[in-house]
Amino acid sequence: QRVINVSNAPPVSLKREKTGEWEIKQGSGGLVSAVDPVMSKDKENVWLANLGMNLHKKSK
Repeated sequence: QRVINVSNAPPVSLKREKTGEWEIKQGSGGLVSAVDPVMSKDKENVWLANLGMNLHKKSK
């Protein structure tokens, strides 16, 4: 059975390096810790979240 998780916070934190590459780290919050075993069980599971940033805009 496929799981679709929708939240206001993503399960990862993103940081753009000076090189322009993205550093992605798994979140350490309680929701991520609780839901990760279920979400990791099947590659068809999806986590939809608002990143709160524009990924296409270059940082200064």
